[in-house]
Amino acid sequence: AACLRHANIPYETILGDMHRKPAWFEKRWFAALPESKSATYPAVVRVLEDGTSEFVGDSAAVVDAACRWYPDAAEKLASAAGGLAEGTAADGCMGAWWAVCSSAPVTIEDHRDAEKRRAYAEAREKWKGCVRPLEDVLEKHAFLSGRDTPGRVDFKQFSFLRFAHDYVFAAWLDAEFAAELDASFPRVADWRGRMAPLVRGAVSDDTETAVAITNLHLINRFFPQCVPLLPKRYQELVDAYGKHVPREQRLEQLHAELDAEPVMMTKPGVYLIYGGLRRHDSNPDQPIEQCCAFSAFAAACLRHANIPYETILGDMHRKPAWFEKRWFAALPESKSATYPAVVRVLEDGTSEFVGDSAAVVDAACRWYPDAAEKLASAAGGLAEGTAADGCMGAWWAVCSSAPVTIEDHRDAEKRRAYAEAREKWKGCVRPLEDVLEKHAFLSGRDTPGRVDFKQFSFLRFAHDYVFAAWLDAEFAAELDASFPRVADWRGRMAPLVRGAVSDDTETAVAITNLHLINRFFPQCVPLLPKRYQELVDAYGKHVPREQRLEQLHAELDAEPVMMTKPGVYLIYGGLRRHDSNPDQPIEQCCAFSAFAAACLRHA
Repeated sequence: AACLRHANIPYETILGDMHRKPAWFEKRWFAALPESKSATYPAVVRVLEDGTSEFVGDSAAVVDAACRWYPDAAEKLASAAGGLAEGTAADGCMGAWWAVCSSAPVTIEDHRDAEKRRAYAEAREKWKGCVRPLEDVLEKHAFLSGRDTPGRVDFKQFSFLRFAHDYVFAAWLDAEFAAELDASFPRVADWRGRMAPLVRGAVSDDTETAVAITNLHLINRFFPQCVPLLPKRYQELVDAYGKHVPREQRLEQLHAELDAEPVMMTKPGVYLIYGGLRRHDSNPDQPIEQCCAFSAFAAACLRHANIPYETILGDMHRKPAWFEKRWFAALPESKSATYPAVVRVLEDGTSEFVGDSAAVVDAACRWYPDAAEKLASAAGGLAEGTAADGCMGAWWAVCSSAPVTIEDHRDAEKRRAYAEAREKWKGCVRPLEDVLEKHAFLSGRDTPGRVDFKQFSFLRFAHDYVFAAWLDAEFAAELDASFPRVADWRGRMAPLVRGAVSDDTETAVAITNLHLINRFFPQCVPLLPKRYQELVDAYGKHVPREQRLEQLHAELDAEPVMMTKPGVYLIYGGLRRHDSNPDQPIEQCCAFSAFAAACLRHA
């Protein structure tokens, strides 16, 4: 993960439980690696535009594949002459750490046994021998890559040293030995301090929990004799995560957590605050779905321009306190805080907050100059100032004037108003048809641009979510017949916004319509399909924890829906905070996955 992040490779993370590997994951693993004894983390899946995919397992192979798919990444992750080479004692870190843990004295008898003391001393010396080559390289270079910036070798060594030194030696096994290592290898200690900020996002934000559950997992499994040395607070923390908390209390806790600024925003990066709706407002077990058309426009632009970003979903029914605070600090003249927004956090910890979809895309093009070119329009593309700019007002007029009762249908004045509103909508769509008569996309090019994502995001909502879904299917069919090029363009655009919109279209359509129609067009509520409310009501039902755990396992055993859209997906090994509590998340815990993520991020 650290490699992928460092190389600026756009990817999405799918967390896999190390205690219960999903069925789809093991099936894909053994299909790709039939000689393997077991499926391990990490792995990566690359999905192409034609729907085919490639599965690669093992951290080193993951980074190799990433460098093959993204040639620029190889250069960012490469080492120079003088960097840490293969074949040194540093390659034996895993075995040396194993020897330290295996020989560590646990009882007073172990301490008194001269042979056991000797074995432990030898194991520690072996570990020092593994660290010494790093100190030698760092005496001459800033990083193990032999360059002024870290490379693949840095993330590889750091991912394991961070685990062995910070999670084990310093945390509980032998604090004196950890201090001795820092004193004996000061350059390595300094390098570790400089590397830590570079892997943010490639490792868990909740270090305390990650240390606890990782140690309980590994020590119980591989070094059970050392379990008495583990701090009691580790098990106490996990036990606390397993306790049953009433739904109302969990909802309060959830709101309190969401009101605080996300911990993930302490690490450098770009964060898109995307407007959504919880499937049921009073059920904390239900997720927030992506529902905001303006957020979809911004997300689609960022994805198309290959801008690395992370999504933070914000509830449109209950905006987080931190979001409103940041919004009004940046836009004090605003009447209300709206979605989307974007936050860019720099290496020094400072950040910039930008609100409004158009401003979000402007900012992204400012931060990433290459993005402006990818999103630009050519001569002949849809220009500003046409009737297409009035889509919002025209859609509003259609919904406002739509006949609801038999009296509305019989009223000539109301029928005329509705006909005029529909003609106004057609007038907004006509400029798009004109451009598409000459060009493949509204950008005036053979690839979509900002203008395509802007128009499509709203047309998708108005046409698919409203007109065709329930308001006036005949009008939707008439539009497709009257503007065939727009209909074809919409079909071609749909796959390009996967990931920028909800994967669960049925739910998104239901909760978006219930939100908007109840709020702005209450007279149209009787026209909404009853199944919308029935679906939301079903999400509000209380399901016993054991049943939810079974449902969760069944969902995780199926291949993720997100992997139907083109992209790179890192399968990252983690552990649920408590195995029997479906309300607890999976934490990033696998050092090998962390290495891969750091490389992808760095490149």
